Amino acid sequence: MELIDTISRNRFKSFVFATLALQVLVVFSGLLLKMRTDSSEDSITEVSFESSADLDDFHSFSNAGASASLHNESEKLTLPSGDSKKNSSKVEKGSANTITRKVLYRVKSGDTLTKIWVSLGADYRGAIKAARAFKSAGVSLTSIKAGEELEVTLADGEILELKKKLPEARILVLEGNAQHGYNATIIKQEIIYSEKRVSGSITRSFAAAAEEVKLPVGIVDAVVDLFSSRIEFSRDLQPGDTFSVIYREGRLKNGELVKLGDIKAASIETGGHLLAAVLYRGKDGKARHYDESGNAIGNYFLRYPVRFTRIASSFSRSRFHPVLKVRRPHNGVDFAAPTGTPVRSVADGLVVQAGYNRANGNWIKIKHGSRYATAYLHLSRIARGIRRGVRVKRGQVIGAVGMTGLATGPHLHFSFYDRGRYVDPLKIRLPQMSADQEKIPQGFLQAALTDLKQQHIATRLVAFMGLPAAFGLK
Repeated sequence: MELIDTISRNRFKSFVFATLALQVLVVFSGLLLKMRTDSSEDSITEVSFESSADLDDFHSFSNAGASASLHNESEKLTLPSGDSKKNSSKVEKGSANTITRKVLYRVKSGDTLTKIWVSLGADYRGAIKAARAFKSAGVSLTSIKAGEELEVTLADGEILELKKKLPEARILVLEGNAQHGYNATIIKQEIIYSEKRVSGSITRSFAAAAEEVKLPVGIVDAVVDLFSSRIEFSRDLQPGDTFSVIYREGRLKNGELVKLGDIKAASIETGGHLLAAVLYRGKDGKARHYDESGNAIGNYFLRYPVRFTRIASSFSRSRFHPVLKVRRPHNGVDFAAPTGTPVRSVADGLVVQAGYNRANGNWIKIKHGSRYATAYLHLSRIARGIRRGVRVKRGQVIGAVGMTGLATGPHLHFSFYDRGRYVDPLKIRLPQMSADQEKIPQGFLQAALTDLKQQHIATRLVAFMGLPAAFGLK
């Protein structure tokens, strides 16, 4: 009898131990499931839409609210929102058995369509069919960039719709499911264009003043390109100088800036001088910018640095040097001309060398923007005022033909550099100014200059009154 009692007690202890172990396992499984759920929701947060208008804004990729809600027939349940780094979604009850979620998924570094599908709890095979839809729409999968937001509609673990922003205010829409595949549609949103006027006064730098008046980066870059051959922005501009820009911009109906148009006119007033760039579309349909004197602005090059001459020696990788009596590269073109023949700069630029060298004689090197440079050798003299750091204009006389340095007769040795490499000046394809290029009408130019001058007067007046140094005019 005692043996039976002992066996019964042992069986009871085993039963209790097994029951406790099972409870611990259930609790541990629940914690593990919660951790996995929290991890998968790192890119998702719930937000609410208070009206149908808000939902429309969500569909057009405008800003949604910061909280989330679950709607049903009788009550509204507010769910806790995620942190600001997470994405946003909307949970709705689509039918008696289906719950639909609208999710803004923020793409993470290293994300692929498959990773996005899995992160959202969808069948990875749907990503394969979505990739085919991308291809059919002509949209590369590499266009999916870290940090962008994709609008996704989910139901019962299935992605039913995906929306992705494209350039030019377009939206790619995928609709379907993993079983039947996805159809791709590209929606083009209406862009509303308007003219924008921005003026500012420089206190520290042009970049700082442009940022203060919220001049778009793309327009800032364009202004620098228009004036870079005439102004060294980091050196020439001083506190109190002013600038004005008139340009076109395109926005969606919700106010989002999606496109920057042409600069219609821009000007910089420095040291009491007004430098301008005015856009004019000629009879040939081409739009060009002209400076305050009516000359076309751009990286235009004259093909020849001297007039009425002949070529004495061409560009060559191996030429017999008449002085050194050895074969060596001839990195330029020799233009034969009488001593004293004017030599001109073939384009606007900055003088980076001007002086004497035993081999080159009197010579000048000019930098034309970030890509091109030219050199003029064996000059009999360098024009007055031409020295390192001086800016020159296209066609400006910078010196005269001579035979200084290693030269056997009067000629100009002309070298051309493309990204630091010697190239044949007569063969390189360059944007050139046509001799019969249409001029900007003087009436059109003067009207634009008057408008720009008024902008500068207003800017100086604001500064004089002690108001902010930079301001924008719409």
